[in-house]
Amino acid sequence: MEPAEYSTLDAVGLAALAGDRTRTALADAWAERAEAAMRSGAPHRGRSVGPEGTAWLLRARAERARFDGPAPEVAAWQEILGLVAGQPYEQARCRLRLAEALVAAGERVRAGEVAAQAFAAASRLGARPLCTELEALGRRARLDLGAGVPSSDGPLTPREAEVLRLVAAGMTNRAIGARLFISEKTASVHVSNILGKLGASGRTEAVAIASRRGLLAADGAPGATA
Repeated sequence: MEPAEYSTLDAVGLAALAGDRTRTALADAWAERAEAAMRSGAPHRGRSVGPEGTAWLLRARAERARFDGPAPEVAAWQEILGLVAGQPYEQARCRLRLAEALVAAGERVRAGEVAAQAFAAASRLGARPLCTELEALGRRARLDLGAGVPSSDGPLTPREAEVLRLVAAGMTNRAIGARLFISEKTASVHVSNILGKLGASGRTEAVAIASRRGLLAADGAPGATA
């Protein structure tokens, strides 16, 4: 295994422990293994450790720091975020940790902005466990996860927002098509896109997520139909 691979495994493992202080000894062992792997591999076969390896080592350190209490690691997560450019999922996960650190540092406004960016990305990716973590953070810290999401209707197009409101009114795809003068198949495609963008497994969950994010609050939203 390459040194960066050890750091990756240890960082992921440390994240899975979720700062559980009853498992601090295991966290120490994994963190030290990541450090040792990078020391032995720098340089490794005549090469220096690249940005990816550095990012994973820094992440292992930052995840280990979560076992020591609420001391914020804002600078560490900012640096890691800069090293994972082009990796949407890792960026979203780093923003989750950065938002947590900002909350601990008392920077709630900025924490809300960062958490909202992470939530929008996680929703687009369909990363439901990550969305759940972000929603839990939002509840704990009273952060508005809808703030800063692109466009007035979040990640949805105006047509998708219109379809979503009809879904919330209990209308079938056929009824939505008739209301909007589009085919049932086109209505079905819009609904599928909405589910994907909101990270929902079904229509009911999509409506619940949209309601939490304020995506259904619009003047002239249609009422329920028979």
